[in-house]
Amino acid sequence: MVDRAPRIECAGRQWDRVMNLNVRSTVVASRYAIPHMIAAGGGSIINTASIAGLQRNPWPRDRAPRD
Repeated sequence: MVDRAPRIECAGRQWDRVMNLNVRSTVVASRYAIPHMIAAGGGSIINTASIAGLQRNPWPRDRAPRD
């Protein structure tokens, strides 16, 4: 999830919303999948991400996530 605003406007609540969706949701989903994988005798969790961090960002540098 990405939502852009001037960094000065990025409140803790906005940062938490982005991190909860982009990071915490991955951890929570894995936590629920692991018992099923153990019961099935194994498995793999593959987390994917964007390559945006490896490329030039087209958005202005004074932008940060917001509601």
